[in-house]
Amino acid sequence: MLSGADDPNSSHLDQAIDVGTRLVELVGTEHPDAAIHHSNLAASYRRRHQHSGNRLDLAAAITSARHAASIAPFRDGAQFQAFHNLGLFCLDMFDITQDTKDLEEALHARWSAIKALPAGHPAILQYLIENVSIIDSNASHLPDFSNLDTPVDILQTALVVIADDHPRIEEHVRDLATTLYIRYGRSRDSIDLDVAIETQREAIVLIGHDSVLAVGYASNLSLLMMLAGKLGDGVDVMDLLDAQTAKAENFPDEHEEKPTLLLNVALMHSRAYDTSGDKSHLDAAVTGARRCLEIMSPTHRDRPLMLLHAGSFLMQRFEREGDIADLDTAMELLKESTSRLHPSHPERAEHFVNLAQAHLTRFQRIGQVMDLDVCIDLARRALDISVQRVFKTALLQTLGTALMLRFERLHDLDDLHAAVAALRDSLESLPSTHKDRSIVLFSLSSALGSRFDKLRDTADLDEGIKAIHEAIDILPEGHSMKPLFLSYLGKFLGGLRFNATGDITHLEAGVAAEREALQLIESSHAGRPRHLGDLRCCLQARFQTYQNRNDLELAIQTLKSTFESGILATEPIVQFEAAHACGLLLRRHYSASESMPVFASMIDLVPHIVWLGGKLSQRYADVKGVSGMIDDAISAAIESQNARATLDWLEQSRCIVWSQVQSLHLPGIEQLRAADVTLARDFEQVVHSLQGLATRANTGFGLLGKEASYRDIPVEDEGLIHRTLAARYTQLLGIARTIPGLAGFMYPERFSRRVWTAISGPVVIVHPAQNHCDIVCILPLEPHGPGQTTPNECVYIRLGTFTLKLAHALRRKLLECLRAAGVSARAVVPHSSTRRDDFELVLQKLWISLVKPIVDEIQKTYTFTGRAELPHLTWCLSGPVAFLPLHAAGLYDGKENEQPRAYDLFVSSYTPSLTALLDAHRRHGRRAKEVSPSVLAIAQPDTPGLSRLPGTTREVNILQGIVPVLDRLDGPEATRAAVLEAMKTHHWVHLACHGIQNGEDPTKSALRLHDGALELREMMRASFPNAELAVLSACETATGDDTVPQEAVHLAAGMLMAGFESVVATSWLISDEDGPVLALELYTHLLNEGQGDVTRTAYALHHATKCLRGRVGEKNFVRWLPFIHMGL
Repeated sequence: MLSGADDPNSSHLDQAIDVGTRLVELVGTEHPDAAIHHSNLAASYRRRHQHSGNRLDLAAAITSARHAASIAPFRDGAQFQAFHNLGLFCLDMFDITQDTKDLEEALHARWSAIKALPAGHPAILQYLIENVSIIDSNASHLPDFSNLDTPVDILQTALVVIADDHPRIEEHVRDLATTLYIRYGRSRDSIDLDVAIETQREAIVLIGHDSVLAVGYASNLSLLMMLAGKLGDGVDVMDLLDAQTAKAENFPDEHEEKPTLLLNVALMHSRAYDTSGDKSHLDAAVTGARRCLEIMSPTHRDRPLMLLHAGSFLMQRFEREGDIADLDTAMELLKESTSRLHPSHPERAEHFVNLAQAHLTRFQRIGQVMDLDVCIDLARRALDISVQRVFKTALLQTLGTALMLRFERLHDLDDLHAAVAALRDSLESLPSTHKDRSIVLFSLSSALGSRFDKLRDTADLDEGIKAIHEAIDILPEGHSMKPLFLSYLGKFLGGLRFNATGDITHLEAGVAAEREALQLIESSHAGRPRHLGDLRCCLQARFQTYQNRNDLELAIQTLKSTFESGILATEPIVQFEAAHACGLLLRRHYSASESMPVFASMIDLVPHIVWLGGKLSQRYADVKGVSGMIDDAISAAIESQNARATLDWLEQSRCIVWSQVQSLHLPGIEQLRAADVTLARDFEQVVHSLQGLATRANTGFGLLGKEASYRDIPVEDEGLIHRTLAARYTQLLGIARTIPGLAGFMYPERFSRRVWTAISGPVVIVHPAQNHCDIVCILPLEPHGPGQTTPNECVYIRLGTFTLKLAHALRRKLLECLRAAGVSARAVVPHSSTRRDDFELVLQKLWISLVKPIVDEIQKTYTFTGRAELPHLTWCLSGPVAFLPLHAAGLYDGKENEQPRAYDLFVSSYTPSLTALLDAHRRHGRRAKEVSPSVLAIAQPDTPGLSRLPGTTREVNILQGIVPVLDRLDGPEATRAAVLEAMKTHHWVHLACHGIQNGEDPTKSALRLHDGALELREMMRASFPNAELAVLSACETATGDDTVPQEAVHLAAGMLMAGFESVVATSWLISDEDGPVLALELYTHLLNEGQGDVTRTAYALHHATKCLRGRVGEKNFVRWLPFIHMGL
């Protein structure tokens, strides 16, 4: 028979296969030699596979081998040989595919081969041992732990028949111990662990204590005993671990056993941390795992397991210390571990569990819902592939927790119900003695507590309390999770149960549980602030019940401990909220002055909440979350008439994200460079990298599709790079501030500088609150010189006539007026008097309730009348007031000049923040006076895809007849690149084009040019050394985002922050015919009366608007009212 078995010639192999195929077809299955023919054909296919590498040949060999095994007779060892061949071929396929099905078929075939041998056959023992070796080497690919019953039985059977002097008996005993340990890891049956320990002891006795291999055997035994808690009272854990570490390090790095030995020590340290809470064990576990990865080959088969453990240890340390670097590194390692596993690998479920939990933890630190979405997706996908009970339990627990947290963020009840269902399923999948049961019970109680809080079903409350009690009862003494469980019990009893029943005994029990939790947790633990906050809630509730002053004092002291410890919490928002609650208590029960130090601590935490390491969209969301609490601090500062804190906090509350972006422009870098050139260079490099990330388009992971692989997600994703740079920025900043003379490096401008923003006229800061409106007026210091102050530099006003509710109502009414007027694009605006009465009502209400009282109070110190020209007043607004036209407030129900209007008393400007005004003053002071400023004019009459703006060309033509030096870019010439480059070389820029606002990411607000959008982020990245004046004759260039009113983020503010000193913009869409009229009057007045001085822009716009008002009519508000000035 031509089988090609010894001939690698491919043509001969092809012939052998052709002949063999015809032969098996001819003889059928009843022929006595049919099994032999199928076996020969299988051998030919396998040989050709070995020659060509074609997997189809190996698949064909397996098919033929199956036929042979199914019909082979028992006699003469034919059946044994057929099953042996099938097992061999399936193992070949498994080596290629790593598909568990191939491994299982191989083992089944080999087991069948043993059965085909007669009892007592000498080959049975060796075959048994080989099977165990295969199982042991590939145990991680066996999804059902019950499969491990077979190797345990095999080894136990083999050990019975092996003589005690067998040369490899100790290896077989060790294999039995290892297999039992693997089975314990999947079943959590303590009997398996106990038998594994005794078997490992027997292996050590057999091998001898002096053997080199005894080190590995002893390491395994120590790990098993620590897991079982059976080291004994007389054993010092640290001595044992030190000894095991020393023995492991005695091996050379290239020794194949060394990574395993080091991992065993790391696992022992991790177990010691779980039982003792000693941080040194956790650090040692991290160090040991990293050492394993350093010496292990990148292609080592156990590397995914090492990566998994290293990531898990770092996650534990992050949860304890709150260092974001540990979290990011852990996620990097866990992603790599997952990516290294074949899609069919059964341990992918375990890796998915850990990666999903890491995303869950990152959400709790950073707050991005995307992490919850990914966590939920990973858990659900892993549940589809996992059949192991232990992994299913963990996946359901993670899924339930993530769904509960997503409910708390998005308020979708379906998520909450799904969370409870998942956690109940997780609990039901565990035996009553399982060690992980306490964790699942805790998560279930938390979900039930949330559902009770939402739906008020007492059944949820009862089940939740029962679950948390059981979780605490079964948790071992000294377990690191016990403080968390006790704290949650306190919250359940002292919060939910007490509020539902009013029974004071529940409140007392809650206080007791919270206090016990605090006694068990170290003062430096990053989770301590949350426990302190929970205790405060119980104490405050008890104070409200009994009015016992001691409870109030205890609540205040507890809150102070939360944020005064010097330890940054894993979730800094916990400390921020604690400081806020403490400030409110002090203000309500003592005085506003008493609350000031506490609110100062709260304000200091803002950079940790709205973190520089977060994406811009996330930071804007964070601003919305904390703005109300910052407002409370500002109100307390105003109430206590603390000028320094008032101005500093008002400033910090405005444009928080903008200020972070601006800080990356490196104010004071020259001072640092003079002190330390290397540090300055490193700092600049980090800052420039952050600038690029802060102003680039948002990216991130979408939800993974069903066919997507998590290996497709880059390990070093943008978020990781961003957070790493932010951490480095903070580190370098701290170093710089230790240099003598640089303690204030990169800090915001303080009060002593801000008062000088008023040198050209009063600056009025309006801060609306729920029941009143606080106003701070910074008045000019004339005739005093720099550094001198007077008692009148700040005027405080509290108005009961203006509130947040009124501001929102006026804003809505104004929008209704604009919609009724048909303002939808820069075009021909209707000349009708539609809704003029409503316009008048808005302006009248603004005058009576806000502007007039401010003017009256200011005039007690600073007169508006009797001056050579109208005084210049700058508004600094926040909240919904930022959208209201204070410059046009007045009474319009009589003849002009008979009723008061704001524009008759003063010239108005706006500024997004005092810092922006200070920076503009500073730049202007440094810049040489230009006799004839160069002007760049952009006209876009026909922007592709947008409505026509024929008046823009007329605007620029008018400018060309007025301005001595003018360059223009019209239509197709006005590309993004051309405009951006031209802006760098001109003093004044006139932009007659469409403008767009982006509410989700204000830095993507843009000017629409011929080839696309020139975004604000691009202009912020550019340098405009000559910039003085920008006139944005475009759509909505001074309109911010309603959802983040504290962040006065729009094109006009962005131009100020990009380097321009003065900006003219529009609050809404203007008439195409009004632009040319306003441009003519504005530039004529600025060049003639103002002599080209950019600080006279406000007066020039005041004049131009007056001319336009005279032309279109005073009550045609929609035409003249939108033009505003920002800056100098």
